Amino acid sequence: MINSPLFNEIKQYLARSTSEKQIFVYVPFIKVSILERLIEGLQNKIIIITNWSKRNLIAGSSELELYPFCKERNIALYHNERLHLKVYSVNLEDLILATGNISQRGLMPEGNFELGISVKQISIKDRLYLEQIRKNSILINDKIFEILENWTKYNPPNPPKDEKFPEIENAITKDQFLISALPMTKEVRILQESYDKLNHVGMASDDEEINACVYHDLVNYGIPLGLSRDEFQNVLKKKFFEHPFIQKIDGFIDPEAYFGTVKEWIQKNCTDVPVPSRRELTGNVQVLYDWFEKLGDGKYVIDVPGSHSQRIRKIVPDLTKEDIRYENAVLQVLATPGYTIKEIESQYQKTGRNIHKNLDEEENRAKPIWHYKSEMDQKVKEMVGNDKIPDKSYPSGKTKFYNDIVHVISHLYYQGFIVFWYHSGDVGRGATSDGIWRLSQKGREEVIRRELPKP
Repeated sequence: MINSPLFNEIKQYLARSTSEKQIFVYVPFIKVSILERLIEGLQNKIIIITNWSKRNLIAGSSELELYPFCKERNIALYHNERLHLKVYSVNLEDLILATGNISQRGLMPEGNFELGISVKQISIKDRLYLEQIRKNSILINDKIFEILENWTKYNPPNPPKDEKFPEIENAITKDQFLISALPMTKEVRILQESYDKLNHVGMASDDEEINACVYHDLVNYGIPLGLSRDEFQNVLKKKFFEHPFIQKIDGFIDPEAYFGTVKEWIQKNCTDVPVPSRRELTGNVQVLYDWFEKLGDGKYVIDVPGSHSQRIRKIVPDLTKEDIRYENAVLQVLATPGYTIKEIESQYQKTGRNIHKNLDEEENRAKPIWHYKSEMDQKVKEMVGNDKIPDKSYPSGKTKFYNDIVHVISHLYYQGFIVFWYHSGDVGRGATSDGIWRLSQKGREEVIRRELPKP
């Protein structure tokens, strides 16, 4: 046990940390003069979570002067109105849990009778708990500081207990566009392997940096422990692509974006203060490229065209509203008995077309499971209704409906729902194709999942 006064014990504990480790302070009431003495000489990155409720600010137990103090020293300052615990931690690996706030009465001689306890190793559960508190807190910035500063000038003491922070509550959504809202683990593979280790041996990695990134990502995307590999991948994929920041970046990749332009876009659209330099964002974009590619189910490709920088390219077309109404119809047609390749070949020969050989699908050549473009177009028209199909034509001679079905087929292919008899190149991007497809096993499962009736 650590007895009053707590100041020297906590200061010595923090001072023993090496400079590359982060210091976390979870304390609801903080006096700047005491904090300055507590962290004096530290070169570490410091993160503070405190309680800036209006009641606390007016009572003087919390000080607005804390924000300019932290801003000057590049200390991240968060507000959480539910915060009551007092934790001083190095890297969220160990900590001192204390009863004292950072104040004269909480830490210094002649103050309150306080106690503290040193925890040598934080459990996985406890670390995730602390990370979750930070994730659910509001990062103080210039705008929020100005709102609170003006409020304290023009409002009397002792506000009603149920008074809220309407302005700050509205600002919470902007926290979705902080750099800390982006993934941190360098590769999805590393996150998966570390997650497996957490579940089986209770430790993500021997590398402290990997540990910090893994815990950040698990909390950032709300991933609980105990999931199977498939469950983990499904949850991570869903949470990653649902995140507002990721959705905005995905919209920027339309249909491609180079490494430097992605860094520039993130720099302009993030809400961090100060705004990070593009050099600082290099690692973030490297992580994003890996996550988009590994979690995108084939939708994204990373390459280096010519002498240009690294490029991320979207190769699975997003369906338009008009396309979506055709997709179920296409799946329904594919789920019905079809034709053998020989039967389709006889139809193609009438128009002077030939069918390529495909040794990979030779065993399926004589099975009546194949469908072809003109057949598909006709059957989808019958199902949807000709009066609901636009008759727009393009200079190439192709109709909009013809191209819409091509778009849908490309989309189904990249989801793994169909198999081409033959194609070359990127489907949907100038590929050579015989326009012949069958439903894959995954596609059959999707038809059942969607409960599509047979036409």
